[in-house]
Amino acid sequence: MSPPINDGVRGDSHDQEDGHNAGHDFKITGTTIEEVYDNYADSYEDGAEETRLRSFQREVFAQFPHHGFTLDLGAGTGPVGMLIRESPLNASSTQSKVYVHGVDVSTRMLKAPWCVQYYDSTQQGFIQDILMDPNASWLQHAVQPGAAKSCSVSGPAVDHITCFGALHFVNPTQFEAVMNRMFTLARRSVMFDIDDLSPAYLQHLLEKLGEGFRNYNHMDAYRQFGTPPGWAKVVEEESVLYHSENLRVDVRGVLVRFERVE
Repeated sequence: MSPPINDGVRGDSHDQEDGHNAGHDFKITGTTIEEVYDNYADSYEDGAEETRLRSFQREVFAQFPHHGFTLDLGAGTGPVGMLIRESPLNASSTQSKVYVHGVDVSTRMLKAPWCVQYYDSTQQGFIQDILMDPNASWLQHAVQPGAAKSCSVSGPAVDHITCFGALHFVNPTQFEAVMNRMFTLARRSVMFDIDDLSPAYLQHLLEKLGEGFRNYNHMDAYRQFGTPPGWAKVVEEESVLYHSENLRVDVRGVLVRFERVE
């Protein structure tokens, strides 16, 4: 995600705080982020198609099937669910049922037409809380052990996890834990983007939207995290993700897809 539409927010995921256990007041942080994206929910998709992030999503969902359960973190207005449902690759009756669960901090985003039409279930909240909670409600829909062959994951898990436009809200003290959790839960694939936000850009967002909307640059942490055992990085693209009109700069980042190989 990023700032609101008129400040270069890119199309698709959106929202998530920087961790209520990481030095910020939960109520202040949550209200700030939810209000920001609630205010832009109706117009968010207006500039979405112009971003590389959205075109990347169209390409990967046309190339890779997503059968089974997909947990979409930072679902926003629902482009991931829409692309999964409309892809011919997911229409085969010989594969497991397609189920898409969306998570977003913005209630109004989750009421957008794509979320209502293409998601089997949605949940309002912060990705850190929902992803790390062993009793999260989405787990009742998750794939049970053994449903995906040749994957040794203990406990309920999902087939695919996507997290577009949300990780830059995760506090640095939580970033590695969130990454580890995604790769522990996912049986087949993990996809996300990392925004390479400049110090000037981060300061601009802080001054404009306040502490509750603080963003972080996780590029170094992502590089250090590497590729977990049993996984292969099948797509990695570094490119301009979107353009910030206020700062008049292109914001670069990395778009990644991992697949389990064991």
